[in-house]
Amino acid sequence: MLDCNLNEFILLKLWGENMNNLTVPENNSLGYVRVFHAVPDAPNMDVYADDTLIAENLPYGSYTDYVHLDEGTYTIMLYETGQHRFPLLSNMLTVHSSDVFTVAVCGLLSSISFLAITDFNRLAGAVNAWVRLVHLSPDAPQLDLTQANTTFLFRNISFKQASSYSPISPEPHDLQIRMSRTTTTLLSLPDVAFESHTFYTVYAIGLISGMPAFQTVISEDSPMIK
Repeated sequence: MLDCNLNEFILLKLWGENMNNLTVPENNSLGYVRVFHAVPDAPNMDVYADDTLIAENLPYGSYTDYVHLDEGTYTIMLYETGQHRFPLLSNMLTVHSSDVFTVAVCGLLSSISFLAITDFNRLAGAVNAWVRLVHLSPDAPQLDLTQANTTFLFRNISFKQASSYSPISPEPHDLQIRMSRTTTTLLSLPDVAFESHTFYTVYAIGLISGMPAFQTVISEDSPMIK
């Protein structure tokens, strides 16, 4: 059985440096949360915020839609699907109005943890798309995200670290995940489509030396405000 001590969330506030021309959405009276399952050796999961089920039978590599939560502090409880007697993990999460979080369940089953990542919750005022990299692969080294022409988007991103958002032209791009400070390409991501006024996260998950294999999941962030 896992040790279920109550630990604080790791909270990442991610405000990019190039976002001066962004505007706040009109409807910001609620907080929004979604859950992402990134634990490669864990079963499907049920997740509760207090007594409210916010993720049911969530498989590895999947994320939920955003659910709205009133402002307040919630006990986030993680269970193996169908086994609700002993939680795998329990933590507190404080939600303020207009907050938008992805709660990533990450690590390995023996060291499982939550990572609460702030998704961008504003409307882009420029024509660009915006992208970031979040490293959730437990055995991967530091990672770079590059375009196939070797233009670096992000460098030296460590496990449980997220980059800021960076602008990218709204068109298909060939991307690569590379081992930092080397020319080793771990994954090629051909023809990734980006739309203007939209925020994306490239999640690196899985195992370099094991199964399920190293892969990416690309999400569209804060879709409720588009």
